[in-house]
Amino acid sequence: MKRIPERTGLLVLLLAIFVAPAFANKTLRVMTYNIHVGVGMDKKLDLQRIADVINRERPDLVGLQEVDRGVRRTEGKDEIAELAALTHMEYAFAPNLDFQGGKYGVAILSRFPIKSSVHRMFENKREAERRGMLQIEVEVERQRLTFVTTHLDYQFDDGRLFETEQLLKHLADVKPPLIVVADLNDVPSGSAYQLMRTRFDDAWLASKAKGDGLSYPADKPGKRIDHIFYSSKAIRAKKAWVVESLASDHVPVVAELEVGRNQSQHAEQIDWPRYQDMAVDLMQQYLRIDTSNPPGNEIETAKFLKRIFDQYGIENEIFEYKPGRANIIARLKGNGSKRPIILLSHTDVVTAEPAAWEVEPFSAAIRNGYIYGRGALDMKGEGLLHLMTMILLKREGPPLSRDVIFLGTADEEVNDEGSLWMIANKADLFKNAEYLLTEGGDNLLQDGAVKIVGVDVAEKAPFWLRLTATGLPGHGSRPVADSAANRLIRAMSRILEWETPIKLLPAVEKYFKDIAPLQREPLRSQFANIGQSLKDPDFRKSLTSQREYNFLLRNTISITMLSGSKQTNVIPNAATCNIDVRLLPGESPEEFLKALTEVIADPTIKIDNVNRFKPPNSSSVETELFSLIAQRTKANHPNAVVTTKMLSGYTESQLYRQLGIIAYGWAPIYTMPEDDEGVHGNNERISVQNVRQGTREFYEIVRDISR
Repeated sequence: MKRIPERTGLLVLLLAIFVAPAFANKTLRVMTYNIHVGVGMDKKLDLQRIADVINRERPDLVGLQEVDRGVRRTEGKDEIAELAALTHMEYAFAPNLDFQGGKYGVAILSRFPIKSSVHRMFENKREAERRGMLQIEVEVERQRLTFVTTHLDYQFDDGRLFETEQLLKHLADVKPPLIVVADLNDVPSGSAYQLMRTRFDDAWLASKAKGDGLSYPADKPGKRIDHIFYSSKAIRAKKAWVVESLASDHVPVVAELEVGRNQSQHAEQIDWPRYQDMAVDLMQQYLRIDTSNPPGNEIETAKFLKRIFDQYGIENEIFEYKPGRANIIARLKGNGSKRPIILLSHTDVVTAEPAAWEVEPFSAAIRNGYIYGRGALDMKGEGLLHLMTMILLKREGPPLSRDVIFLGTADEEVNDEGSLWMIANKADLFKNAEYLLTEGGDNLLQDGAVKIVGVDVAEKAPFWLRLTATGLPGHGSRPVADSAANRLIRAMSRILEWETPIKLLPAVEKYFKDIAPLQREPLRSQFANIGQSLKDPDFRKSLTSQREYNFLLRNTISITMLSGSKQTNVIPNAATCNIDVRLLPGESPEEFLKALTEVIADPTIKIDNVNRFKPPNSSSVETELFSLIAQRTKANHPNAVVTTKMLSGYTESQLYRQLGIIAYGWAPIYTMPEDDEGVHGNNERISVQNVRQGTREFYEIVRDISR
C-alpha cells in the first residue's frame, strides 16, 4: 500500500472537513403520545408501561399530552421526571392548568440536549380548560431544529380553531426545520386540522402510511386525532405508523422524518396538486366577495386576504383610507441584494347585471370547467395567483435575494383612489422596487394550445368625456324638434359614423409581424407586411372590424352612459352622454378634442373631460424579468409566440412607472376570444385549468427572478 506523505494526508483531511456539507441528512424518529396521565384502559396508573412503549419504539423526540406533576389523582408523581429517567432522555414540561394541588399539561422527551424551551398559553374563546404549547430547540448534526407539542380543546370546534390560529401565529417566524406534534382532538376533516395543513405537511399522508392512522380510543381506535406535522422545506416523511398499546386511552403515532434535504431536491417535491386544489378553493372564496365599484367595499377583500396572510405568518397591513375603501400590502423579505418586486392587483370589480348572467355573478359557481364570477379575469384571478405565490414562497421557503411585495388596491375601476393614496402616503413601502407585475397581458388559447403570450409594456390612455346638450323643455305630447335629447342624438350619430385615423405604432407593427407565422394565408403575408397591407381599403375594413385588432390601430370611442329626462312625458332641458375614449401612446388629448368638436359640428354641445388624463408611458423589454418570462413561457408552451402587447384598457402600471419601476402586464392565464368577452360583460369566468396551471407558472417566475 502506497503511503501518503504527512502533508498530503493533512491536506486531504482538511479538504474532507471543509468540503463536507454543513448538515448531512439525518433520519429522526418522532412520536406523539397522549399518555392519559399514565392511566391505561384498565384504569390503572402505570408509568413503567408508558416508558416501555416509548423504549420499544426508540424515538428521538416525543411529544406528550396529559401529563401530571404533583397531582393527587396520580399520587403526586412528577410524571415527566420519572418518564425521563425510565427512558434516559432529557425533558421539558409546560403546565397549562393548576389541578388537585399540582400541575397538568404537556411535555417533551428528547435524546438530544435541549438548548431552550418556551411555554405559551392560549387564550380561550369561552370558559373552558386552558391549553397551551411547549416549544423546544435541539441541535441535530450541527443545525438547530424546533420541536413543538400541544393539546387542543376537546369540546368545541371553534375553540380548537381559535387555539390553532394562536399556535400558527406563535410559530410564524420560526425557521425550519420545524416539527409539531399534537393531540388536536380534531380529525382530518375538522377546521383545526385543515388550518394546520395550510402551513404544514402531515407525516401520515406524506409518507403514504398503511392504514387510517386511527389513534383513539386505544381499545377500538375510531378517530385520527393525534398528528405529526412538519415544515416541508427541510424535512421529508419516510414512514409512519401507530403502536398498538393499552397503556393509555390513546395509542402513540410514530414517524421517521429525514431532516436536511438540500433545496434543489426539495424544489422538485412540491405537492402541486395540493396547492392547486387550495388555489381553486381560494379563488371561489375570493369571487364570492362583492366588491362592485361603486361602492367598492374593498375592506371586505382586505380582511379576507389578511386572514390568509396571518395564517401563514406573512407580514401584512391594511390601510383603510376612507370608510369601506381599503388597500392591503404584504411582504416576504429577501436578503436585500436585489431591489423588490411588486405583485399588484386591484380588488374592486365593475358592476354586473344578474339578469343577463347564466349564474349569480358572485356565486363562484363551477360549470363545464370554468369558475364564474365578476372579477374572475379582471382581476381577482391574477390576484389569486399573486396570493398563492406568497403562500408558496413562505411555505416552501426558497432563498430570496429581493423582497416580494403583494399590493392589493381599491378603486382601480373608477378613480384609482387606492393606488393614488398609496403613492401619496405610503410610497416608502415600495418605491425602491425594481419590478412590478400586474394585469394587462393578453394571451391567446386556440384549439387547446397556447398560441400567443402578449406581455403588456404600454397601454392606451383613457380620456373620458361627457357631452351635454341643452334645449327648450316641454311636455312630451308636444315635440320640440331642437330639444336637448334630439341634439345629443344627432351628435352621437356623427360620432358613431366617425372612423378615427389609422396609425401603426412600431410596437404594434412588431406584434403583427410576431404573430404572422400563426396565421393562414393570406393573413400570414398581410400581417408580415402590415404597413403595406393597411393601405388596402378592403383589408383595413376587415381587420378593424375585429375587436381584438381595431383598438391597436386607432383612437377608439365607446358611448357608455346616457341621461335625459326622469319622466317619459317630460322633454328635458338637458341631456348628457359619456364616452370612453382611449388614445394611442403619443396622442394629444387637445388635438383629439379639437377633431371631435369638428365631427360633432354643434358648438352648443358642451364637452367636458371627466377623468384625470394620464399620459401613457412604457417599460423596456431589455430586462432580466422580460427575458425570464419569455424563456419560461417557451419552456412551458413551446409553440407559443411571446411578444409585446399594447393594452386597450388602462392599468395602474402607468402610475408606478412614474416611480421608476419597470412594470409589465402579464399572468399565465390563457383565454379564448369568447372568454375575454366576459371582462366588463356578462358571464365573466376563468377556467379551472388556468387557476391550477397558473399557480405553478406564476410562482416559478417570481421565485426565479427573486433568487
